[in-house]
Amino acid sequence: IRVQWNFSIVYSDTYGVPVLYFRVQTLDGSPCERSKVLEWLPKQSIDDSWDFISQEEHPTNGLPSYFLHPCQTSSRLKELLLSTSQNASILWAWMSMIFPTVNHSIPPSFYKDILSKLDDL
Repeated sequence: IRVQWNFSIVYSDTYGVPVLYFRVQTLDGSPCERSKVLEWLPKQSIDDSWDFISQEEHPTNGLPSYFLHPCQTSSRLKELLLSTSQNASILWAWMSMIFPTVNHSIPPSFYKDILSKLDDL
């Protein structure tokens, strides 16, 4: 099955963190079922149940979308920022933590380039 993934980032006022929303559909526009989407995502651990992936209406475009539930994001993000000596922005740190969940990553060279530009500010 050939599918199209559409991603967006929306800030959650409730949790105070960015939230990754994504829509997965076949090329004819039919949405993919959650069970299929979960099969395509990388396994984080043997015990991972993917309970943090929910489905709801996208807050800005109204389309049914999956999202990574932000309930633990704030505490994990704080741990990540404390463990680095870099002057990383919260958004870049969040992306490095969240993107691998959906088979994407920020190339290290790109991340280092951004960090050096932030340091120059």
